Amino acid sequence: MQVELTDDRTVVTLPDDGGQLVFSPQALAKPEHGVLLRLQQGQFVGFDAGVADEFVTITMPWTAEPQYLQKDLTGETIPNAQQPYVDEIKQILTRFWRSAQTAN
Repeated sequence: MQVELTDDRTVVTLPDDGGQLVFSPQALAKPEHGVLLRLQQGQFVGFDAGVADEFVTITMPWTAEPQYLQKDLTGETIPNAQQPYVDEIKQILTRFWRSAQTAN
């Protein structure tokens, strides 16, 4: 995993073409094959481009389906084949959200 920090964003690139997560307080465009998350006061508030304190884009490999990540994040059941990738993304999100909340 590679992490790049700049003044306005954090970019996490997963190994083996596993995708990329971008965290930014500025609005981000939804990736072609991925998900856009909005956070307000450290809490998830939507998958669209509305108002937020922080935005996260997740560009996913073609072997993973964005709708399953969205479903899992909203508590729905997803196919077992998608679960390992979704769990990895959720672990990264949890670490970064917790770190951001602790820093405030």
